[in-house]
Amino acid sequence: MNLALFAAVAIACVGGAVAAFVLGNRAIAAILRRGALDAGQRATVVKSAAAFGLVAVVPAVLLGIVVGGTLGGAHGAVGVALGTFALVALLISVSVAAGAWVGRLLADRAEL
Repeated sequence: MNLALFAAVAIACVGGAVAAFVLGNRAIAAILRRGALDAGQRATVVKSAAAFGLVAVVPAVLLGIVVGGTLGGAHGAVGVALGTFALVALLISVSVAAGAWVGRLLADRAEL
C-alpha cells in the first residue's frame, strides 16, 4: 500500500461526508415541507436527523473503506476512492433521512 492510496481513501471519506451533508439537508427540507410544523416540532426533526447521522458516521466510514474499497479495487486507487466515497455518502444520507423521518413521527405524536 502506498501513501497515494491512503490519501485517496481519506479524501473520499471526507468527500462522502460532505456529500451526505448536502443530501441530508435536502432530505430534511423535504420532510419539513410536508405539513405545518411549529418551531419545536421542526427542532425535533432536525435533532433526530443529526443524532442518526452522528451515530452512523463511524460504521459508514468503516463499511465504506471495506466494502467500497473492495468494489472499486479492480480499478486501482481511483476506483477504491470512488467506491469509498459512494458508500460513505449513501450510508450517512440514508441514516440522516431515517432520522428525519423518525423525528417527524415523534413530532406528530407529541402533537396528539
